[in-house]
Amino acid sequence: LPENDLEKYNYVLLFLLVIYLISMTLLYVIIGNYQENKQKKIKHKLYFVKNKLSRQNNELQTFGMAVTHSLKTPLFIIKNFLNRITNIINQNNVSNKDSVNYYLKLIRESNIMNEKYSNDLISYSALYNISDQYKKVNLNELLSKIISIYAIKYTNVKLINIIDDITMETSDLALEVILENLIDNAIKYNNNETPIVKISSKKSTSNK
Repeated sequence: LPENDLEKYNYVLLFLLVIYLISMTLLYVIIGNYQENKQKKIKHKLYFVKNKLSRQNNELQTFGMAVTHSLKTPLFIIKNFLNRITNIINQNNVSNKDSVNYYLKLIRESNIMNEKYSNDLISYSALYNISDQYKKVNLNELLSKIISIYAIKYTNVKLINIIDDITMETSDLALEVILENLIDNAIKYNNNETPIVKISSKKSTSNK
């Protein structure tokens, strides 16, 4: 090549080399920024998931403790009536046959209740899946059932149901556990010899 053409050729090569280096630098910066943003998103997502799992774990532990507490009620009833039946048998009191049958009936019902609690608890692999078991629950009917059981457990307590006829879409197990714990606390922190517990409700028109 002539000297002039060779010099032009070298300039072109140098220019292309500079363009290549600039392009590679920009590409490196773009890839670096992309990876950094991706890592930030992953870290943020992991942080969110970790907090969510931690919260759900705490909620599940709380729910498990509440259900465990509820499981004690039918067990208490079974133990109580088994003791009564044992006393009747030891006394050879044949006239109390009707009482024995009644106690056995209550024991069977308590055992069914305990089995239901256990099965429902097993089916709740996580508290946040509780919405899968939502159904229509009549609050008044549910509370009446709870009061009938508690009347046996707490013979010196007067439970008054003044709940409105309210039907809601919820989990009957979760609602039952909540109501039982509220009643238990109302009885526990009542200093009267014959506690009177009134359970009422107020229907809100708010959508919140």
